[in-house]
Amino acid sequence: MHIIASLTEALDKPCFLICKNRTSAEKIFPGGKGINVSIVLNNLGLKNTALGFEAGFTGKEYVIDAYCGIGTISLFLARHAKHVYGVEIIEEAIADAKKNAALNGFDNTTFYVGKAEEVLPEKYETEGIYADVIVVDPPRKGLNADTIEALDRMDPRRIVYVSCDPATLARDVALLKERGYTLKNAIAADLFPRCAHVETVVLLSREKVDDYIRISVHTKDLKASQEQ
Repeated sequence: MHIIASLTEALDKPCFLICKNRTSAEKIFPGGKGINVSIVLNNLGLKNTALGFEAGFTGKEYVIDAYCGIGTISLFLARHAKHVYGVEIIEEAIADAKKNAALNGFDNTTFYVGKAEEVLPEKYETEGIYADVIVVDPPRKGLNADTIEALDRMDPRRIVYVSCDPATLARDVALLKERGYTLKNAIAADLFPRCAHVETVVLLSREKVDDYIRISVHTKDLKASQEQ
C-alpha cells in the first residue's frame, strides 16, 4: 500500500509524497506499521521554523542536508538557499527525495546515496562541493567520529543539528565546540507526548577571522608606551 500525505494546506508548500513505497517507509520508520501524520506535520513545522529562520539564509548559501531521508528538510531549505545537496544511506528514500523535488518544481537540489561520513569528504575532495550550512539529523546514536571529522574538514560556517536524543546531542555539541563551533541557539519541542523523547534543533556557528575586530598596533606605539 502506498503511504501518501499531501501537506499543501498545512504548510503552504512544499507538499510531499511521504513514502512512495512500503520498502522506503519501513526503512525510514522501522518497527512501525504506519505514519502518524499529525506527528509529521508538527515535526515539519518545527524544522521549517528552525531551519528557515535560525540559520539566517539569504538565498546565496550552499547547503548540505546529511541524513536527508526523503528530502523533507532539503526541500524546505531549497526555498531559501542557492543549492541543496542531500545525502542518505537508504536508496529508496533518495528515489523518493528526487520525486519530491520534481513534485515541487525544485531544480536546485542534488541527492546522493551513501553514508554521510563517506560522501561528504569524497564530494568535497573530488568535486569541490562545499557548504555554508550543513544540516545533520542523525538517529538516536548521534554522529560518529568520522562524520564529525568530515564536518570539521568541510568547515561550514554554520551547523544545524536536529536531534531526537538530548544525551547524544550534548556529547556531539561538546565535540564540535572543541573544533571551534559555538552554540548559538536551541529549540526543543515535545513531539512525542507521554514519553521521555524530545526533538531538539540547535544552531552552531564557527567564527571566521573576518568576524573579529581587527586591531593594528605599531611598534612605535609600543615603544612610546614602554617609555611612559
